[in-house]
Amino acid sequence: MIAAAGNDATNGCQDRHDIMRHVRVIEQSKPISQAVAVLGGAPYSYFRYELHRAVMQALPVYEESAREFAVLFGRRHPAVETYRCEDAEIVYFMIGSFATKAKDAIDRQRDSGLKVGLVRPRLLRPYPADALRHALAGKRAVAVIDQKDEGSAFHAPAWCRHRDVRRLRWARGAA
Repeated sequence: MIAAAGNDATNGCQDRHDIMRHVRVIEQSKPISQAVAVLGGAPYSYFRYELHRAVMQALPVYEESAREFAVLFGRRHPAVETYRCEDAEIVYFMIGSFATKAKDAIDRQRDSGLKVGLVRPRLLRPYPADALRHALAGKRAVAVIDQKDEGSAFHAPAWCRHRDVRRLRWARGAA
């Protein structure tokens, strides 16, 4: 028994099969969107289209804001930060505050003779593909590192970033 009979949380369900009768299973082959029920099909599609268009225009806006920030505060925050990548053969691809911890490790690895660097995207949407392609050009290897491998509403899982890096490298003809 999953919960006591009559419990509000289980709506009186006695076992898994009883619960499953009350749960709508979403099949992968038949995707649904709950937002369509709220907005209706055509308005929701138009909303998603307009959102996509706005996101695609966000990169130039970000770059302009970063320039203004640099003038005001003396610090530059580009869409893609690179650290000691000029002659690096291997780069770590990391995001967020976790990437700032890698700089010390890179300095120690450089001191031991390894040619390593850091590529840190500050944006995931819109994906700064051109800047990343430039940062990864000529590198022997890219290590996609994340401190956790799970998705949430705010963080893409590491396998998404790995897939995106592979796509960038294939697009320029590298394996």
